[in-house]
Formats: sequence, C-alpha cells, structure tokens
Amino acid sequence: MNNIYKVYKRENNKLTFIDTHLHDDFEINFMLTENVDIISEGQTFVSSQGTICFFSPYTFHKIDAKGKPYVRYVLFFNENHITNVCRALVPIISLLKKSNSYIVSLNENDTSTLLELFQAAIEINSYNTILDDYKKINALANILYFLFPILEKQISDKSIEPGEIKEILTYINTHLHEGINVESVAKHFNMSSTTLWRQFMKHIQLPPKEYIMKKRLSKASELLAEGANVKEAAEQSGFNTYSNFISTFTRYMGSSPLRYSKNI
Repeated sequence: MNNIYKVYKRENNKLTFIDTHLHDDFEINFMLTENVDIISEGQTFVSSQGTICFFSPYTFHKIDAKGKPYVRYVLFFNENHITNVCRALVPIISLLKKSNSYIVSLNENDTSTLLELFQAAIEINSYNTILDDYKKINALANILYFLFPILEKQISDKSIEPGEIKEILTYINTHLHEGINVESVAKHFNMSSTTLWRQFMKHIQLPPKEYIMKKRLSKASELLAEGANVKEAAEQSGFNTYSNFISTFTRYMGSSPLRYSKNI
C-alpha cells in the first residue's frame, strides 16, 4: 500500500498564497503562523498559531498570507483508500463529510501535541517497506482521532458569510443546473451586475463569473466521481455547451472529463 497518505511541512518563504483550487482528497492544514487568511467556499478565517483547517473533497479553498512567509503542515488522504484499509476511521471520515470545511483553533497544549503527531507521521511516511504500512495507518489514525473530540466540540464555531452574500451563494449552488449567469443572478437579487461583482470581490475574493464556473467544475467533478458520464456531468452542472464543458474542464482540471472519469 503505497501513498497511504501524503504529509509535508511547508515553509512558504516566497509563495505567500495558494490560489483557489480543489481536489478529490481530504486536506488538513495545521497552521503555525498567525494572521493568514484561510478562504473556503466564500468563508474567510484568520489563523492563529495552532489553527486546523479541514477541507473536504471538491471544496474550493485558498490560503493568503498577505505577502509574508508562513509555516504549515499539510496532510492529504483519500476516503476510499483509507476506509478500505482501516474501517476504524469511518466515524471521523463521516464527521468530516458533513461540511465542506471546518476551522478549529487549538490551545497551546493541543498545538504542541499535534505538532509531535505530524512530525511522527512525516518520519514514518518516509519508510518504504510493506511491514511499515501498519505504522503509517496508525500515525494517520493518531492525528485524526486526536482531532475528533475537538472537532465535535467546536464544530459550530465556523465563521459564516454576511447574510446577503450567503443567500446569493446558496442560490447559485442550488441553481447551477439551470444555466444561470452573472446577469440572471444579479436580476434575481434586484441588483446590478456591478454591485454583485463588488460583493463577490469583498467577501469571496473571486469575480462572480469565475465563482460560478468553478462551482460548476466542482459539481461536474463530483458527478463524474459518482459514475455519471461526460454528457450527464456537463448538463447537470449547467455548462451551456458540451464543447465548452470539455475545454473548460480540461484547462482547469489538467485532464479531459473522460480521462478524469476513468482515473477515478
């Protein structure tokens, strides 16, 4: 079992932001630097030393340190791979799947303990023999089950968007398949396209056109992973033409929808 999980320590001295992106793995960021913006699906949270960020698969997220270096640990793991080899991790995976993201701030003692667990996971993950697979699974389980009660206790502490932008995001997310665009969304909320653009740049840091497009890509990726064919994924995620779906998906996801579907 190679690549049971991927874990790294990142010291971003030059690249002080991670642009908006998504992938099909769970991602945990353990932030060791204060005042870094963590943005997920329109929500913004400012890190403290010991902030944990959980991102579910197909969740758009980004990190912006506003021009200063920052340090973090990052852990990636795939749900199917992990639960197939360790059923004991199903409860924590089920909890993580209840939301696109969770942001949790740890106290000093918990931060110190989790730092040791991440360092152990990095060391163990460098081992390459089959006999070491149990140690790798155990290292991942130690991290997840250390965080499990903390996450359950603080799950309601997530930051949320102001009321108006939250309504707009909900409307977009539930009407993607209808072929909505910036103009139709603005009209629905009785505002100009310019006002809508300003709201998005203030709260989401993305133009509304790009947000809608990336939500469609996220929806299409999820549909393909669930077994939909390329045509069904294009139609149900609201792309106006089949050719536009193919070209847009390939450009942003790095492979064609058909190849992506086969790889999944």
